[in-house]
Amino acid sequence: MPYYGGELDRRIRDAWVRPNALSDLPAPLPLPPGDNAGIPDRYIIHNGLLVPRAAVREPRPVALGAHGHPRGISYDLDPLTRIRIALLGHRDRAAAAWSALHVWGLPYLCADADTCVLSGGRPVVASGPEEVTRVRRQGVQATVATFRPDPVVRDMAVVPPVQALLQALRMLWRGTHDWYTPPVAGTQRREVAAVQLIDSFCGTFGVDPVELPAAGRFLFDSPTLQRLVRSCDRGAESPMETVLRLLAVDLLGQTGRELVPQLVIHRDGGVSDPVHGVPRTDAASPVVARVDLGHPGLKLALQYDGEGHLAKERRDRDARVNTGLANLGWHTLRLTYGHLTDPVELGRVLHDGVALCRERLSS
Repeated sequence: MPYYGGELDRRIRDAWVRPNALSDLPAPLPLPPGDNAGIPDRYIIHNGLLVPRAAVREPRPVALGAHGHPRGISYDLDPLTRIRIALLGHRDRAAAAWSALHVWGLPYLCADADTCVLSGGRPVVASGPEEVTRVRRQGVQATVATFRPDPVVRDMAVVPPVQALLQALRMLWRGTHDWYTPPVAGTQRREVAAVQLIDSFCGTFGVDPVELPAAGRFLFDSPTLQRLVRSCDRGAESPMETVLRLLAVDLLGQTGRELVPQLVIHRDGGVSDPVHGVPRTDAASPVVARVDLGHPGLKLALQYDGEGHLAKERRDRDARVNTGLANLGWHTLRLTYGHLTDPVELGRVLHDGVALCRERLSS
């Protein structure tokens, strides 16, 4: 059985920009003999190795990740350091699934996932933070060339991006990995999580979701993947933006489907859709805002405000965006995690916003 993701992998690698962490985060080192008095300050001792302090995660996200993990595993170290440790002395292994996605630069969803390797032997699912989840090197999995993108640990083999995505999707589908997602009516939790993962992958690497079913033959069930990508969009810039879009479609129907992710509003009142390749046909005009979801016909903008929006600089920028959009006749709804977990309240807010926009247009 051949691997069909090679051409898509090539395009991703050709446009790939190495994540800063690959160069900035030092490698784990063997513990030197003696009394450890000469250990550099930037390292700590962890299970008989010297591990960079920068690899140690904050307790709060670790606890939240363990709460959503299907086996309750807490990962105190960042995923890059974990996979570097897992491959020390194992030249027959390659970083796979979530670990490989993190190496390639996926910014979300990997920090609390298992450390994953492709190797011989039987498949294994990790039961603790020091263990690995093993993808068996057989069939299609054994035919794909690996790469060495890590400039610090130069001999670390990594499976290509599309193969890593399909491995991660299989784990998600089988329940090997999971995380909490706000519920979306009529959609299984694992489906919501899978759409979040595909959105993040496609947004990070500039891939159209409709390309994935052909690339994933023999590695993931084709009808299931075709159904999933119909709900995906590479314009989502975070997993919560994905949930907001899915909820908006569920609650607003056709109006929700007409919302455009990352719609750009210009100072002259025009709009453009650069993510999906719909450029402006008139003269360029300065950008006022790029909104998470925008409805050009209604002049309705939906913005998801996560924790990062609490910082003063971000609040100031948000206020400037709000006033700029208001002066162009746009109605902006700023929504938070609390809205996503309360579909009744979210539905009321969205329907009221749509009604207001329609009333404005008719007056």
